[in-house]
Amino acid sequence: MSTKDEHVSTGHRVASVAVTVLMVVSGGSVLAACASASFDDPSGSSSTGLSTLQDQAPEGYTAKASGVTTVTAELIARATPATEGMEIWPAQCAQSFQSSAAYQEGSTVETVTFTGQGQVIVIGLQSRKEPHPANDADSVCDIGSFRAAGGEGLFRVPEPLDLNGVPAKGKQVIALSPDGSQQSVTVSYTANLSDLEVLTLSVIPDLSSNAPRLVVDSDTGIDLYKRAAELVQ
Repeated sequence: MSTKDEHVSTGHRVASVAVTVLMVVSGGSVLAACASASFDDPSGSSSTGLSTLQDQAPEGYTAKASGVTTVTAELIARATPATEGMEIWPAQCAQSFQSSAAYQEGSTVETVTFTGQGQVIVIGLQSRKEPHPANDADSVCDIGSFRAAGGEGLFRVPEPLDLNGVPAKGKQVIALSPDGSQQSVTVSYTANLSDLEVLTLSVIPDLSSNAPRLVVDSDTGIDLYKRAAELVQ
């Protein structure tokens, strides 16, 4: 393997670790949205207006609306990243998404996914079956660290976003390759628009690309996220 190929391979590995940790520590709504984004059999069409966001794709991006999908245990299991060989501290973070109050089987979720510039932006709207107070969020994984074969680093809570008066809480993951030559940064946000609706944002490297953006451009995702909130609020 050439030095260039090895450098690219190292970048993919550390980006993969960053994405895995982000999915684990961000909670059920983010996981459900990412599961729905990759699901090819939606349950129905959208009536919320979120799907129209695909018409606002930034230059260099392609957009795809998922339709409405019912969240099932099988759907989540298919999207849940494998954490074998990975250590996450606090230890309960590795399982936090399973008990996250934001994740409810039988709820519905729809997404719009933007792919381009070496990254993937997933915006999801989850409609819960049962009300859940917005101030009862699981904060066990607000800050911590991790280690895996492909990289190590930390996760933290960045400054919250304001979605027309509704706070959106974020998670940022910063991963370094074992030799310190590569860094990957990913981010997600979750906002309780009401007791029944949760709007999420994930910005991750495009692992299917030959040149994934290791440090994501969160500004593009945040701009789309704010537009999404205007469409569905």
